[in-house]
Amino acid sequence: MKNILFLEQFSFLGGGQKVLLKLIKGLDYRSWVIIPGEGDFSRALTGIGAQPIVAPIGQYSTGRKSLIDFVKYLFLSIIMVFFSIYIIKKNQINIVYANAPRTFLWGALAAKICGIPVIWHLHSNLKGVELRLSRFLAKHWVDKLIAVSNFTSNVFNNGDPILLAKTSVVYNGIDPREYDQVAVSDLHKTYNLQGKKVITFIGRITPLKGIKTLIEAADIIKNEGQLAYLIVGEPAPGDRKDVEYRGKLVDFVGKHKLTDRVLFVGQRNDIPSILKMTDILVLPSVEPEACPLVILEAIAAGKNVITTDIGGQAELAKEGLLFPPGDAQKLADLIILGINTKVGRESGAVETRTSFQQKIAETIASLI
Repeated sequence: MKNILFLEQFSFLGGGQKVLLKLIKGLDYRSWVIIPGEGDFSRALTGIGAQPIVAPIGQYSTGRKSLIDFVKYLFLSIIMVFFSIYIIKKNQINIVYANAPRTFLWGALAAKICGIPVIWHLHSNLKGVELRLSRFLAKHWVDKLIAVSNFTSNVFNNGDPILLAKTSVVYNGIDPREYDQVAVSDLHKTYNLQGKKVITFIGRITPLKGIKTLIEAADIIKNEGQLAYLIVGEPAPGDRKDVEYRGKLVDFVGKHKLTDRVLFVGQRNDIPSILKMTDILVLPSVEPEACPLVILEAIAAGKNVITTDIGGQAELAKEGLLFPPGDAQKLADLIILGINTKVGRESGAVETRTSFQQKIAETIASLI
């Protein structure tokens, strides 16, 4: 049996981490996963037979990075190159699979030194110095690229024939069976949601997700029927900007007397059950995303999706309801439309979990 070393930059269970868990479960390889800390993700990895390895990857804030962040990253990258080489040699790793951009530099270098192939899974839309450096490394050190959407592939490759030849587009996989015959979440009773239309946001509480726009739309709608807005998720652990952003959202809700309608319910592990009682999934991201898993989950659950008209989110929800980032009035109009109209949820972007696993397994097998 072959051995794979996966590299992941977060220790919490977000969309990219859920995708990685599904991938590992579908592969017939021994798997080790380098992560920055223990938690729900490490426990989930252990539960599927993978071996989590905690390493000093470092924590970084979202958004624009400071000079200190870059210096810290380069210093820790040097450490991680040597640490990864040690793990590769110790466990006779056959291939390195970098699942996150902060692992790209040291993961590719360690694989290059050890003479084994490396795959990058492009879950993010890079820009600036990070994008230019990643393109250079990908051209010279990386064997295969897997992009989660055409948008992400286009942003990264920018028409370069060498990079295009290395790239496959594979949408994140969803198992529709997970959304069949599930019970309604206990939140239904906890927050007395019976008889109400439920508008749900699911994701990390961070400025890039544009959650304030959804709350502003709730303030605009005010007395339009019995609507409830669920904010499902938490800030990234240790991210000061995310924590401050959540505090500002809570303050806004209180100031505008929305506490009876806008409900912060924290991190949840019963997403299919939450979608069961949801009428509309809203993802109001203010920047282009790559392939938001929550949109595919909502599509699989047969729910209306409202999202911004940019990036991978617009590509996935091309049959849905789109609005310009930050336009709370337009979002409010679409919510009113969405609760009164059943929008078709068919999308060519839906990939089953089995086909997702098979396509990536074929990419891996072509290298080892």
